[in-house]
Amino acid sequence: MIRLLASEHADVKFFPCVEFDLVLVYNRYKICDCTKEKLDEMIKSCECFALMLPTDHPGYVNLKISDYGRKMIDRPNCDVDKNIDPDGYLPNYIFRANWFPEFAKSTEELYNMLKMKYSEPSDNYENDKDSIGISHDFAHTFPCQEWPVAAKNWISRPRPTNWPTEDTIQEITKGGCVLVPTGYPLSVDKEREWRVSFNIHERRLAKSWNNIQKTCYCMVLMMLKTHLSTRSILTSYHVKNMMFWFCEKQYGPDEFDGASLGDRVLQLLYSILKALENGYIPHFFIPENNLISNSAESDTKKACSEMSFIVARPFEIVSKLCHKLDFFDVRYPDTGFDGEAEIHYMLILYATFVQNLYRIGFEHSKKTPSLSGTCFQHITQMNKNGSELLHTTSNGYNAKNMVDLLRPICQGFCQSGDLDKALSFYLLMYNFERDLVLKDYPEITTNIACIYTCLYDLSKEKADKKIYEKKAMEFFQIGTKIMDDSPTLHVGYGNFLLSTKTSFLKAIDHFRKSISIEKPREEDNSLIQLDIPGCEEFKPTRSRIPGRLAAYFMLVTCLADMGEIQEARRNVNKMEELTNELDYEIRPKVLQMCAMAYKKAGLEEKAYLCLMEAFKLFKQSKKLVAAEKKRKALADAAYRKKALELTRFE
Repeated sequence: MIRLLASEHADVKFFPCVEFDLVLVYNRYKICDCTKEKLDEMIKSCECFALMLPTDHPGYVNLKISDYGRKMIDRPNCDVDKNIDPDGYLPNYIFRANWFPEFAKSTEELYNMLKMKYSEPSDNYENDKDSIGISHDFAHTFPCQEWPVAAKNWISRPRPTNWPTEDTIQEITKGGCVLVPTGYPLSVDKEREWRVSFNIHERRLAKSWNNIQKTCYCMVLMMLKTHLSTRSILTSYHVKNMMFWFCEKQYGPDEFDGASLGDRVLQLLYSILKALENGYIPHFFIPENNLISNSAESDTKKACSEMSFIVARPFEIVSKLCHKLDFFDVRYPDTGFDGEAEIHYMLILYATFVQNLYRIGFEHSKKTPSLSGTCFQHITQMNKNGSELLHTTSNGYNAKNMVDLLRPICQGFCQSGDLDKALSFYLLMYNFERDLVLKDYPEITTNIACIYTCLYDLSKEKADKKIYEKKAMEFFQIGTKIMDDSPTLHVGYGNFLLSTKTSFLKAIDHFRKSISIEKPREEDNSLIQLDIPGCEEFKPTRSRIPGRLAAYFMLVTCLADMGEIQEARRNVNKMEELTNELDYEIRPKVLQMCAMAYKKAGLEEKAYLCLMEAFKLFKQSKKLVAAEKKRKALADAAYRKKALELTRFE
């Protein structure tokens, strides 16, 4: 998640700003775990600095100085013994006192690099150069080389996902823990308490995650940071613990892959929400330690409310996140990405965001078009910013505007008969990119008008038919004002006038205009859906026909109905000549249409010859179509496999 950019001046910039945990371990001053029953014996005999005793708050301990420890601090210029309380316990504020003098010299360089911002048990420092944007959590700690009794159940508890592995568990338990100088926030004795920390082991567990697990964790953190208030009780440490539990109890490494990343993100968000609703986020090593037990009920409820919004509307959060980060748009003139590994993770996030934005765009295309349009705009903006780094084999990745992005999808919906979805996305393009549509993609107005015509034909409600008729007329009129070279527009307009019984003669004029266009616009390749009459050899069929040929058929039908047989025959002859330019899949259907036109014009013999040719081509095309479908299926399977990799570079 960190974009690391190094300039020629050796400065380092981080985006977004990051935090580091710097843990300073005083290895000479070892701590031993102890029980109250063995305290008197061990305080005299053990060779350690202090003994660790449990408190009423799981995960927090008291440190009692041993006899051996008193000798260690009995030296000049050391004021620690003055801070030990009458009962022999070491308070956690000792690091504000004059701590071990031999340490000061060895850390002089470190303290010169850092400027103290404020003093707390875990001190926070910032680099002197404000522009660098790095902050550090600087923690003084004592080591305990034994595995603490409070966490003994962690070693052998059930792990349905087999994570972490036995080797990792053994490696971790050999490392003991460290004691951090901070007490339980609500404790009356908090200055005497120390927190048991497994910081190093948490880092080891995080390193054992695969790339998708790491991406899932980072995505959730970024989504929370996008929406949670700055005073939210939910911290990155809470999320990390929930992610550990998520991996141990629900989904192991094998169940995190590119295809499931979106699901895992949503499931982790839901797990966090349920934990907040229950008022209990268990510590991963010491489950009895509720990490939010010190939070006020009102603060917990507010966090629940914010998390509920994220869980209910995750794609909106992702959309805001993309906008906030300006993906791929942060550039420094003298810097670049730090190698392929960094680009690898950025592309995984990019692909995931594109997929999620697609999903919310589709889900809200009817209910909330404004949100849907915003999502698709974000996708195209991300494509523009990341074009140098991305493969462009998929329309979702190479589209530089919303029209390029959605037009192929709309065509697919039209071919599958899903007119409502096609219309909603065509209207999105028109409403969000109107100037662009009217200038460079005017055929979209024809598509919208033709869909309204289809809906008019299909509707049985008078009120709906009236609305569809009005809308279709509106978009046909817009189309005729901006296009004079579109056969599809005129055949669609003519068909609309016939369907609505507006004007028979005007419909014929539009059909004539359609067939008179010798050089149609390049984008005018839409197929018009027509019901072709059948006969003994062929059943009636609903087929998609090129616009100009559809105009010929409609014109011949109208002329024959008017008794203009000679003109009808001339036009059907021209229509048959155009069939030679068609591919093997469409040509048999058009020949069937020609045969019906010949029959309508009273040329039975020519109708029969057309049908025989259509029948012959139909048998040949069935074999070719089957072979082509098989080839496409294999190609699609190969593409889906490649699409899951998400890590390919130009």
